[in-house]
Amino acid sequence: MNKVIATFTSVLVASSIAVYGLNHGWFERQTANVSNGQRVASKARVIFQPGLAYPAANSTEAYDLFAPVDYRSKPYPILIWLHGGGWSIGDKSDWLSRVVSHQAAALGFVVFNINYRLNTKEHPAPFPAASNDARAFTRYLMEHLSLANATSTTAISIGGHSAGGQLALFEATDPNSKIQYRCVIDMAGVTDLTAEDLPEVLIPYVKALAPTPSDQFQASPVTRVDHWHADRALFLHARDDAAVPMRQSTAMASLLSALPKPPKVSTRYIEQGGHDLSPMIIEDALADFLPENCQ
Repeated sequence: MNKVIATFTSVLVASSIAVYGLNHGWFERQTANVSNGQRVASKARVIFQPGLAYPAANSTEAYDLFAPVDYRSKPYPILIWLHGGGWSIGDKSDWLSRVVSHQAAALGFVVFNINYRLNTKEHPAPFPAASNDARAFTRYLMEHLSLANATSTTAISIGGHSAGGQLALFEATDPNSKIQYRCVIDMAGVTDLTAEDLPEVLIPYVKALAPTPSDQFQASPVTRVDHWHADRALFLHARDDAAVPMRQSTAMASLLSALPKPPKVSTRYIEQGGHDLSPMIIEDALADFLPENCQ
């Protein structure tokens, strides 16, 4: 079991660290210190405010704000972003979340890049803890739309990578949510925790999050598609993803397309990219999808 977990960690973490080493400089090059404690991108003119707090379901969690510099004087659509990490590792500051957040803000979105409770041995937080935190943030945001200089008519989208993709899709299929999302962005997300062909390296993390078959069923967005409440969806996945098979995305996309009133579903299934996609792939996908569909 330890060998399996180490292997999965190498897929989800070690590769991310290697890519982060290459791309941390990318983020630093985009930003420069300014006097008011914010950071602002010199070319794209994006404000970055790290370490803000929101009341999660049973704790206080943090989020980072990325936004166009003039968002206080001009309305922009909103994107909520959830990081990956097998529900047990990761953070809003990982390089992929920062690439997504910075690029979306540069394209004209106010981005809330949020943390949620992680399911660890020291602090167990199995399903539905992380989902409850995502739900708590959306409620907090709806009660404090001034954070984004938004109104009740502002377009709101949600997305995530890997475990964060599962959380975003879970929120977009919550039968109790009153938010009609404009877009949902799923990057290599887990959509069916009950699948019999999950990779061996993923199974311990699924079972830690959702120990019983009933839990796994309830945590699977594919079982809730009838409650879908978003206008559009983007699925971005690499065919060579060894951590989360691409069929996790194709299955969810097919179910959504088969709904009586289906959302507009866009897919980008690339040949190579692994579980962690390159900044170029991410930026190209967002530039093609966000401005046209999610404003």
